[in-house]
Amino acid sequence: MRERIVALLDRADDVIASCAVVADASELRPLIESVRNARTRLGYPEEVLVVALAGGTGSGKSSLFNEIVGDEVVAVGAVRPTTSRAAAAVPASSYGALAGYLDRLGIEDRYPSQREGICLIDLPDIDSVEEAHHLRVDQLLPKVDLVVWVTDPEKYKDARLHDDYLKPMAPSSPQLLFVLNRTDRVTADQAMALRDDLVEALRQDGIESPRVVMTAAAPTVGDPVGVDEVVRQIEDLGATRDVLYGKVLSDLEMAARGLPKGTEESTTGFDARASLVKETAEASLSSGDLARATEGIVVFLTDLAGESGGPTGDALLRLAADAPRHLVRIEGSTPVPSGRPQRWWRRRSRGPDPGSYGPALDEAIFRPARSLLAKKAVAVDAVAELASQVQNLRRETRR
Repeated sequence: MRERIVALLDRADDVIASCAVVADASELRPLIESVRNARTRLGYPEEVLVVALAGGTGSGKSSLFNEIVGDEVVAVGAVRPTTSRAAAAVPASSYGALAGYLDRLGIEDRYPSQREGICLIDLPDIDSVEEAHHLRVDQLLPKVDLVVWVTDPEKYKDARLHDDYLKPMAPSSPQLLFVLNRTDRVTADQAMALRDDLVEALRQDGIESPRVVMTAAAPTVGDPVGVDEVVRQIEDLGATRDVLYGKVLSDLEMAARGLPKGTEESTTGFDARASLVKETAEASLSSGDLARATEGIVVFLTDLAGESGGPTGDALLRLAADAPRHLVRIEGSTPVPSGRPQRWWRRRSRGPDPGSYGPALDEAIFRPARSLLAKKAVAVDAVAELASQVQNLRRETRR
């Protein structure tokens, strides 16, 4: 699978090159960043799953972090936000191998862990009053393999959690795990009802089969509950590397959605439409009606621009703006028949043969327009092919 993922990233580079002249920079940026992030991640140990604990203020995220790691490595406090900086617990055996990746993520607080196979990151709170905290969360979430969302009986339906994070991340639901923490604060029946309500809310977010674990990471009485189940699920998800590869594929799929696609006018369709416009323009020029010829071509190019949009549409609009100048030049450069006085020609004739304007119109107007649409057609086909390949590999990782 790894080799196929790498080949897909190479294909994505080709798509970026094809789209560079027909897509806005803002449209290309997500795919460029996804490819860069994927290549960076695949350059570091794949047998270690990079997992982030994310959640809101007071959900017990840091307590769960310490319980999974098996040591009090991050501060836990009643007054939040306690987690102001991201911290990572790194398997001791991979501490050096993952250093470069954590450097790229900008995570300076690191602790060796005896928990093999999991590099666990404690993120700042998503609802912190400090804007820098949730901006840091937004920066890191796209770069981890798995996100464990930690919530509690009070905030499990928080609008910010669902609207700002879970709904946008629904296409990546295989890379999400949910923890309903602090269930020791309610009865067992209440905890099950809360779990069912959370599952329903997640389904409404677009997450069809959410994985939810109930925990009490720091109970007021007794030992922690459910932490081992969280670890088991993380380890199961990381065992086949499908989560890692699925994350790469999910990011590519979402990034490709913003690229040129659909049913733009094909070059074949363009040729049929252009033929009629050119024929009318030639007849108008032949009869001396420059205004009509100009109007027909400008309307044609403007319509194409509206259909195409983006940089292709902008280029077609520029071509439409230049069309009057081209037509004046074309009309003035068409020679009168040899052997006839020009004065007689202008008085007696309707003008040159309409066909004599065709080559000049093709060169100045129709070939450039066709070339623009052909480039977009190539880009559209490349995007469609990439999307198909990504979807096929995603289906394989879900089996």
